[in-house]
Formats: sequence, C-alpha cells, structure tokens
Amino acid sequence: MITSASCGAAELITEGGNGYVCDALDVNALADRMERIDPATGAAMGARARSSVASLGIAAMAQQLVALYRSLLDR
Repeated sequence: MITSASCGAAELITEGGNGYVCDALDVNALADRMERIDPATGAAMGARARSSVASLGIAAMAQQLVALYRSLLDR
C-alpha cells in the first residue's frame, strides 16, 4: 500500500513493513516507493497490510461507534 500523509490510513502504515507513506504531490517519492516493491516483497507487504486492518471491518467499526455514543450518554 502506498498512501499520502494526509490520508487517515497513513496512521496504520509501518513504513516499509505494510506499506509506504509519501506526499500525494511528490512524484519522485511516489516513484521511489513504487520501485521498491517487487512481486515478492509486494505480496508479503500486501499480506501485512491486510492483516493490519483486518479488525476494521464494517461490523467492528459500527460496534465502536455505538460504544462511543453510549459512553457519551453516560456523562
């Protein structure tokens, strides 16, 4: 995964581990990150990226939102 620093997904990226983060308008940085990914490292990095967001499905996100609303009601 390659994402921009201003994207919310950037906080889930471990640079070089499960993806790369660079400025969306920095063409040289984007090209550099793309060149770093060959088929073998890309497959492993993709697996790590999927694993790092596995808990962020729609059901889990809905449960977290409901829990947040309930905690606000308790105040």
